[in-house]
Amino acid sequence: MEIIQRLNITNGNLKTIIMKNLLTIILMLFVQSIAFSQDLPQLEGKIIFEKIFEKEGMSKDRLFILSKQFFVDSFKNSNYVIKSEDKEAGQIIGKGFADMSYFRGNSILGTVYPMYFTIQTDVKEGKARIRIYDAYYDNPKAHRKATLEQENDKKRKGIDKSDSKKEKYEDWCKFMNSQFNAIIELYEKKINDKTNSNDNW
Repeated sequence: MEIIQRLNITNGNLKTIIMKNLLTIILMLFVQSIAFSQDLPQLEGKIIFEKIFEKEGMSKDRLFILSKQFFVDSFKNSNYVIKSEDKEAGQIIGKGFADMSYFRGNSILGTVYPMYFTIQTDVKEGKARIRIYDAYYDNPKAHRKATLEQENDKKRKGIDKSDSKKEKYEDWCKFMNSQFNAIIELYEKKINDKTNSNDNW
């Protein structure tokens, strides 16, 4: 009886060890797949950069004011940038522009992307969201014009057959992600701004 109990304990421990190791291997493969797969965020075939912020205790009106201030501070002419604003719905839609110069590695020869895009902010009580979409570049000097979706499809061609093309594509995606995420970070910084949050002076 004692021997059987010992065998049962041993078998139980063995199963536990195998399960733990299996979970560790699966987790490592999952993390590795994330680390080595750079891509642009897509929703129903469209590239959309989006982030939602939980702002507990902040009113919809306050978040709307800060969202509008984001457009004013981030772009030279907010009157030109903001195309529509609906305070009741808590939504602002604008057209942004940024010169994005892509240099791969230590290369001194880069690709200039004069990038145009739509920025949409939505707010409600204790919550804010920013979305960037409909991005395209237009470089008349280089006779190059395409949507970000078209450029992405072009860059993706052949990456499953060539490690070199895959590496170049992932580097390009990393660059594009960093450029648009930098705009999102500016918005996050603005809605975290506590300056003049108290109007009772």
